[in-house]
Amino acid sequence: YLQANKPDQAIASSRKAIAKLPKSLLGYQNLTQIYLQTNQPKEALAVLDEAAALPSPDLVFLLELGEAYRNYIAARPREFETVKPKVTSVLDAAAKLEPKGQNFIIRLAELWSFAGEYKRAAELYVKLLERFPNQSILRSRIVELFLRANDLKAAQAQLDALVRDRPTDPLAHYFLGAIAAEQKDWDKAVEFYEKAILLNEGAPQPFEPVYYDLAGVLITRDDPEDALKLLAKARAKFKPTFLLEFYTALAHSRSKDYATSVRHFTAAELIARRDEPERLTGLFFFQAGSTYERNKDFKQAENYFRQALKLAPDFAEALNYLGYMWAERGEHLTEAKTMIEKAVKQEPENAAFLDSMAWVLFRLNQPKEALDFQLKALKHQKEPDATLHDHLGDIYAALKQTDKAREQWEKAIAIEPSETIAKKLKAAAPGRP
Repeated sequence: YLQANKPDQAIASSRKAIAKLPKSLLGYQNLTQIYLQTNQPKEALAVLDEAAALPSPDLVFLLELGEAYRNYIAARPREFETVKPKVTSVLDAAAKLEPKGQNFIIRLAELWSFAGEYKRAAELYVKLLERFPNQSILRSRIVELFLRANDLKAAQAQLDALVRDRPTDPLAHYFLGAIAAEQKDWDKAVEFYEKAILLNEGAPQPFEPVYYDLAGVLITRDDPEDALKLLAKARAKFKPTFLLEFYTALAHSRSKDYATSVRHFTAAELIARRDEPERLTGLFFFQAGSTYERNKDFKQAENYFRQALKLAPDFAEALNYLGYMWAERGEHLTEAKTMIEKAVKQEPENAAFLDSMAWVLFRLNQPKEALDFQLKALKHQKEPDATLHDHLGDIYAALKQTDKAREQWEKAIAIEPSETIAKKLKAAAPGRP
């Protein structure tokens, strides 16, 4: 009926199937798919909820229902958080039935993983490994799940056993790299990730994620050129993906090649819109926006920051960055002040945010009010920052406290030479009119 473009008859037929076999999920699954294919997502979800409300379902029904919810989220990824409690309720019911068969346990574990309950998934696999100790592939999955659950101790214990069993297994070294990265031991992470790539060389299916994880570590370690060389190898091996373009964009940005970085951010966004829309998070738009700003494309930077804030209205870094960008340019000063105030409220001891607040007040011709925030910014700075001293010098100058202004500009130049600040010092030299 659906293939014949008769959706009403298709729906009615599925309803009859459900009436005849209410404890079989097949009718519910078919009806859900019909509603999804006819762009009726609310009705589709209601069908699954109807199935979930049935009394005393058996294990197979519950697992199939969990998988049906997973399929629904695959079609409607933005509804994950809304649907997740429904999934966990179904999985809790399935877990109470204590599945014994290996296939049932694996299905339940993978559904827990899908729901983001990685530790519960790992614990199921641990019990399975006790029954089948020679299946080292299970241990690899356990390590991965414990890592996702951020239970490094449990992951390390499984990983030690995995390395003993399979010392040349690239996955073992990949996981060791992941643990080192989580502990911010960047040199160790690089070592393990590089060994994983070496051991995987020539495999029928090269392990793609390690390239991007290693690239991320290299960028964090401030080795963007090595990251770009690695990503060039990945580009030769794999088709273009969001992660390939995204990490390439980050590496070029770290190298201060902002024009090239912007091109790769654009490529990453296009791929994500087509294949993985969930990748387009507030953080992605913030990173793209900051690169556009450094590339002096302020209109596009504003566009991306606004998209970031639309997805994450309380994103303090984005609020501060956009507010400061406007303050620097003397634009939208009232709105900039409101944004920076929100950021400062979240992190009242963040030196960058306090400096932004001082600077927008200065731009609003309120140097007296700006002074307090600038002094707080200097109090909370973690390392000497020339900009903070420069701004304080400008504020003192506006307050006609020239000696204090000169003192701050001299401190700024001592940290980072600047012709602009040198000109200010020259203009404010003692004895000049």
